[in-house]
Amino acid sequence: EQFNIINAGSTSILRCLTSLYIFTVMSFYTELYNLDIDQLILEFEGDPLDGAEYAAFYYSEIAYLMVSKIDSENTLPEIKKVFDYFNDYLNKDLNNDPVDIPRLQAIIFALPILIVNKPYLMNSQDLRNILMKFLNHDNPSIVAESIESIINICHLFVRKDLLQEVITKLLSNPCNDVNLFGNPSPYIKRALLGLMAKSYSAEDYLPVALAALENRDPILRQTAADELGDLYKAEALPNLEKRLTDIDPDVREAVQFAIESINIGCQ
Repeated sequence: EQFNIINAGSTSILRCLTSLYIFTVMSFYTELYNLDIDQLILEFEGDPLDGAEYAAFYYSEIAYLMVSKIDSENTLPEIKKVFDYFNDYLNKDLNNDPVDIPRLQAIIFALPILIVNKPYLMNSQDLRNILMKFLNHDNPSIVAESIESIINICHLFVRKDLLQEVITKLLSNPCNDVNLFGNPSPYIKRALLGLMAKSYSAEDYLPVALAALENRDPILRQTAADELGDLYKAEALPNLEKRLTDIDPDVREAVQFAIESINIGCQ
């Protein structure tokens, strides 16, 4: 199924973005800053500077720079060039043509940013339809990136209805956290836990996060600690304190920060 290129009249990895409040700038590739759109596309099609291990981060930064470049230059040919490039790459995957997963992940990450800055390219419902298709992808990184992009759409377009829709699609029972923890991919589990944090009330989410804090996967325990710190619920402190001696250093750090946040928030 092909996407409309221009629809006039409609609208985890470390991330590097500027202009939108939900993103944080952390750039390690300043040599890319002065490149134009064509040069950035060439870099996007080339090998990652720091090797395959950092490919997703590298390509995400380039994809974001493409978006920020057209936002500052604001010329329709440049805007259309980037949108067409993103669009064609997404269609390759949907048509089962071979694509590079880190590059696909980067485009899924950057697409909502492009659309919110240039809403005449595509409306939020069309963007939702695209990302929902990638929830069925056989690569966990693509599924997780799609979940995170849908969360971003909900913030940018005020489309909270999408949150429960995604949970319903991914989980047979949205309130049954066993399904969440049974997913074999830590990336999907982390994204789902974050999705639930945005969708559930604090009271409903607290037992889900507390259960995740006891999961054998350290990524999920760390994410649970992060989310519990944002809840500011004193009831979570006993469970968090038990994890101060967790075998994983990242979990211990997240737990310590969560405890400090809750203590401050409950004062």
